[in-house]
Amino acid sequence: MSRLRGKVQKDIGTVKREFGKATGQIEGATDQVKGRAKEDIGRFQSAIDEAGDDAEETAEGLIDSVKDIFN
Repeated sequence: MSRLRGKVQKDIGTVKREFGKATGQIEGATDQVKGRAKEDIGRFQSAIDEAGDDAEETAEGLIDSVKDIFN
């Protein structure tokens, strides 16, 4: 009987260990996805800021050109 209990305890330990590995892998994958999303958001924000700067420079250039025409 104690041999059977030992086998059951060993099997329970194996299941718990494997479950822990799976849980850790899921958490790791989740962290990777979150990291990639934050990185993508940062790139998108940079692109928006750059586009805004470009638009502002273009507008200033246009204003200067119009001023030159009337001066």
